[in-house]
Amino acid sequence: MQGNRGAPAPESLPRWGRLALGIALSIACVSGSALAQRPTATLDVLHWWTSASEQRAFEVLREAAGDAGVRLRDASIPGGAGTGALKVLRARVLRGEPPSVAQINGASMAAWARLGFLRNLDVVAQAQDWQGTLPPVIDELVRHEGRYVAAPFAVHRVNTLLYNRRVFARLGLDAPTDWESLVATAQALKAAGVTPIAQSAQPWQVATLLEVLVLARGGTAFYRRVFVDLDARALRQPAFTDSLRRLRRLRAFMGPELRERPWQSVTADVAEGRAAMQIMGDWAKGELLAMGKHLGEDFGCRAAPGTDGAHLYSIDTMAFFKGLEPTGRNAQSRLAGVVLTPRVQRAFSRAKGTFPARRDIADEVLDACARGSRRAFHREPAPAPSLVHRMATTETVRNVFISEVHRFFTAGEADADATARRLAAALEAIDHDP
Repeated sequence: MQGNRGAPAPESLPRWGRLALGIALSIACVSGSALAQRPTATLDVLHWWTSASEQRAFEVLREAAGDAGVRLRDASIPGGAGTGALKVLRARVLRGEPPSVAQINGASMAAWARLGFLRNLDVVAQAQDWQGTLPPVIDELVRHEGRYVAAPFAVHRVNTLLYNRRVFARLGLDAPTDWESLVATAQALKAAGVTPIAQSAQPWQVATLLEVLVLARGGTAFYRRVFVDLDARALRQPAFTDSLRRLRRLRAFMGPELRERPWQSVTADVAEGRAAMQIMGDWAKGELLAMGKHLGEDFGCRAAPGTDGAHLYSIDTMAFFKGLEPTGRNAQSRLAGVVLTPRVQRAFSRAKGTFPARRDIADEVLDACARGSRRAFHREPAPAPSLVHRMATTETVRNVFISEVHRFFTAGEADADATARRLAAALEAIDHDP
């Protein structure tokens, strides 16, 4: 990597310099062509937003960055849940060619920050009052040892049920609200010749469904014992083993040709009525909207059965890598300042299916699904961080869970109690430090 030569980094400026930079950032981030500037630097942005809705969201950022004088190079890497992108990120860092900006969500940010790779964004954060603007859960997430190391975009609700309203209306069905009504609805759909649940056999998608089932069966406190506290004893309790059995039970409602497919392909089955329901993060809502479907008319969106009032979250964030010359560092600061502007927050969330990270965006600009998600996020008890989507724990622990859950799901004769014991033993053997 290049050294930080030349002009001092913003975080090293005296107080008057930080104030001047804050004023400049505020001016640069105001939307409107009258203030658009000639791009002064190009930043490559490594991320995994590759579906139609995700690309629309990235274009929101690209346009706003251009207005602030920054050109973005799209370094997107295909692959759900970011597995491929994070492999590319590690490879680039190891060969001394880190991206200017990278999508790094959740717990893994601490590791990158501790190793000294991430820029300190305190100057930008102080100029825009991130602490006063962000909910405490998000504010804590984007800090490491008290310093801001990432900029947050928006909040996803992982425990979301999407369903084809036209199929439900034709068959006279209501959206299921608990486990019993989910099974009854699935049976009615199957009897009518409709695949009840759209699902991929990709490991991360299977594990996402299991997370939601644990939240539904055990509640937020139990979910945290399993996926945040990594309490091996909790894995041996009925709330977890029952969730595994429920996962197996739902397999019968996923159609005869269950295979590994991208999540957006699974969502298309719901859009076209080939399947009736999908339990997936609300990024699937963004994809349905990108397909030209209308919320409340073509499809419905609500909390996954058994999780009404609970919130299993994933938060989109971007971190800024060290190693750029002064022009590049200035461009990074401008881009970080763009992310939290109200215009970008609103437009990004509309495209992505989320609600904004800022807590001062009015409810009126959100659709009904996003409003429900935000209300649940701010309700007591505190929301639950998704393990699969890197909010809860280390990459090592995440991978163990996903692998074991997928093994159970695909092996027809696998025993839930035996799977729970293997997971418990694995957790007890793993160093849980990030």
